Amino acid sequence: MFNYVSYVPLAYPIIPNDWVKMTMGFWTTPEYKKLLKKLDKDIAQSAELEDILSRARVLMAIGKAQGAKADLDTYILKDQTNARVYVNRAATRFPHDLKGVVADCSKAIALEPDNKNAYFLRGLAHYEQGNKQQGCNDFSRAIALGFTVLRYAEQNKCAEFWGEKAYP
Repeated sequence: MFNYVSYVPLAYPIIPNDWVKMTMGFWTTPEYKKLLKKLDKDIAQSAELEDILSRARVLMAIGKAQGAKADLDTYILKDQTNARVYVNRAATRFPHDLKGVVADCSKAIALEPDNKNAYFLRGLAHYEQGNKQQGCNDFSRAIALGFTVLRYAEQNKCAEFWGEKAYP
């Protein structure tokens, strides 16, 4: 199987010249239409889970969350053990299905308790639902797991819960 997309941390500072970064931390080449056609063909012939996951991630990279979610749903029907797939599906749900984001991230955390991305996304969903304390608790856990940029990115939101001053 060819690796059609690459995952990079959201704070990754370098964008390769011949890659397209669209959303959710995934990258794909400018030849993504050709890649999607090949994946469609491969999936029609064998429906390998890795091909379904690759197509979902290409779709995420080009901003097609609904198509990506459909592939991730298919993947999860066949394999419920991959925490990253639940995090990916949570990202496709944001911001329109915040309860689904929380549910998917909670499943990811149950499978992989140190998944900083799951804590981050679940924190965002909790915060947006008005559960600010829970959101900030999840941000704190993501920070403790190495998502250190959140300390600054979410400081104004969570200052009262973290016992810090907000930036002016």
